Amino acid sequence: FKEALHHWHFEVEPEEGKKSRRPGRPWMENAIAQTIKTYLLRQDIQFWERGAGELCTLRPGDIAVLCRSNHRCQEVAEALHRVGLKAAISRAGLLQTAEGKYILACLKFLLNRNDSLSIAEILLLGENRPIEIIIKERLDYLSSSEAERRGERWAKAEPIIQLLNELRSRCRDYSSAEILDTLLDELEIRRRVASWGSVQQRFDNIDRLRYFAQQYEEACNRMYTASSLGGFLLWLLELERSEQDMQASGENRDAVNVLTYHKSKGLEWPLVICHDLEQGLRAE
Repeated sequence: FKEALHHWHFEVEPEEGKKSRRPGRPWMENAIAQTIKTYLLRQDIQFWERGAGELCTLRPGDIAVLCRSNHRCQEVAEALHRVGLKAAISRAGLLQTAEGKYILACLKFLLNRNDSLSIAEILLLGENRPIEIIIKERLDYLSSSEAERRGERWAKAEPIIQLLNELRSRCRDYSSAEILDTLLDELEIRRRVASWGSVQQRFDNIDRLRYFAQQYEEACNRMYTASSLGGFLLWLLELERSEQDMQASGENRDAVNVLTYHKSKGLEWPLVICHDLEQGLRAE
């Protein structure tokens, strides 16, 4: 680029016989996505990579689109997908991912050894047990006589359940963040989820859960209240209800970064596109 600052001006071609008017969304997002694709196809846009001291060709991961809201970020990401580009965007639903459900089920079982739903999720996700077999084993357990299962707990002979029962007594005095880290190490959860594909995204989501555990403890310290595993689980539930359980954005070289203004300084990428500038300033 000869100039550091560019103004992208998109014009609408009116239909014959009709007045020209500003198109609705997602026309602007589509125009931005198509222009980004054009820039990437040119292969002649180069920049000095920070720390490398050499000219590099522009890649999707070198581009960021900044928006005013998470909703607008989603619209931009969808527009990028329509033109065949990947988008790295942080979105809600961390606890609905397979790794989120698995870790949450383990934490719930550590809190309550009688949580049969958590046991079923642990066997399904952690042990790859078919759902049909899990249901049959549970029904067989429930149909056995009270005398036969007095003092017996469902699936207590499973190695992973035995390990979790051992961890429960060991982690009795641990903080929620320490319990989570111990769980990740002892159950080798990263190794387990790596076999599910999308490895880096799943690893990043696990790190997000660790970040939320630290946030919870910091919040407890500010309010001079004791942190606990039960409190942490309730805190995660509230994040999910308010759609604040954000997944990792999945940043990589092959994906355009899409995020809100307040999540970025704007200096992290060679090419930064400022969207929504037509909107007025909001009073803080």
